[in-house]
Amino acid sequence: MKIFYVLHIRDTELADCVDAIRFICNPGEKQRAHLTVRGPYRRRIDVSAISRKIVGDTISINSVGNFFDSGQNTVFFKCAATELKNVWNKPHYPFNPHITLYDGNSQEFAHRLFNLMNNYSYSLKFRAEELEPIEALKGQQCFSLALAFNPKLVCRISGEDISPASASQLPDEHRLRVVEALCRHLSTSCETAPPQNHTCQQSLRPANL
Repeated sequence: MKIFYVLHIRDTELADCVDAIRFICNPGEKQRAHLTVRGPYRRRIDVSAISRKIVGDTISINSVGNFFDSGQNTVFFKCAATELKNVWNKPHYPFNPHITLYDGNSQEFAHRLFNLMNNYSYSLKFRAEELEPIEALKGQQCFSLALAFNPKLVCRISGEDISPASASQLPDEHRLRVVEALCRHLSTSCETAPPQNHTCQQSLRPANL
């Protein structure tokens, strides 16, 4: 078992948008979107003193990045904050704070996702709360991301009626269309973008459902 310490987004609509992008890109992901700042550890440690250094700091999201040069199919939001270096401790990785949106098997999908997301500008912020532990277990059954998925928000922004169950059946073109709507919304800021008057359309489902 490996333990990592992370920051979650607590602003409800921003969290729901980012979680929705992560889930739509790969419904097999288990954990909600997060910024990993410490780990791995073999057991839980007391991070209360470390948390106090970051709590209340403003985390900014201003651009999209990738790990294509490292041979990974990984797309992420780049993060920045004044105190992040003071709590950072990932011995196997250089300082590169980020929130992973896609880390999957498809190189083609990852490149298309990055190009799509990189078409938009972002000026997003959230307040850092306490560090929280995440346990990484082989074969782990965790449904926090699926449970956090907000179909009503996705419908309001994209006009698509997608449930956690139907998300796994979507073709890539459909996924990217929904993600683009969410990115367009985020690029105008979750705090200021007015609700869009969409009528939800049924998403694609297998014929036997």
